[in-house]
Amino acid sequence: MKASHSLQPQPDGGDATTHRDSQQQFQTLAVLRALADPTRLGLILCLAEGERCVGDLTDTLGLRQPRISHHLAILRQLDLVVNRRAGKKVYYRLHPSWRLQASSSLLDLGPLQLRLRAGA
Repeated sequence: MKASHSLQPQPDGGDATTHRDSQQQFQTLAVLRALADPTRLGLILCLAEGERCVGDLTDTLGLRQPRISHHLAILRQLDLVVNRRAGKKVYYRLHPSWRLQASSSLLDLGPLQLRLRAGA
């Protein structure tokens, strides 16, 4: 059964703001869901160190290329990472609007900031 998402117009014109807030909450939820996966979080942490090709990521994480590519596609759809092609290699990096402060392990996602801890 599909959930219905309807916004009731408000006399003060608040329906546009409510819709925008709802979209931002949905995006934040999608990002949190993506980062809850250990493989995707590992990819984000690797890319926080700088641009990497898929082959480097497979070596670092010890996973096969199809699995890495699948997770990178999810991160790309959420605009968490961007890629560029150089010959036969594809290089990935964090989206420019996102930052990871390595010294504090703080992932700054704009409206959302996450502190990452190893072994948590």
